[in-house]
Amino acid sequence: MVLQLGKVASLSVFPVGDGYEFEELVVDVEAMIDEAGLALDVDPSTDCVNVLVPGVDKRSGFAWLLDDLGVPAEAVAGIGDSVGDVSWLTACGVSVAPSNAVPEVKARVTRVFDAPDVRAALDAYLWLVERNRRV
Repeated sequence: MVLQLGKVASLSVFPVGDGYEFEELVVDVEAMIDEAGLALDVDPSTDCVNVLVPGVDKRSGFAWLLDDLGVPAEAVAGIGDSVGDVSWLTACGVSVAPSNAVPEVKARVTRVFDAPDVRAALDAYLWLVERNRRV
């Protein structure tokens, strides 16, 4: 398990070693949480399993940030790839996903880019700059 800086209320678990399939990791993390009797949510992403405190997720963080900044959600562009991104991405004025996003995300965003991961983020940035220039 790796605690990622900036993720105060969640934990991302990555598979390690050859032959350990991602699907196995999801089942193993869910089993560990159940066995420990913990009330946590499991959010499988594209390459890790996010473990979240119920009610403290990307959507609640996004809502808090918007309120704190006084920015309407429709003025925001967002990019995401995991099931946990769907709720806040659907609130954005424009939402995008990389090619390796989970199907639930791809079905709900404004645009899916052909590239995966960081390359898609760069492509999305350039697309948004061009789109804003036309406005």
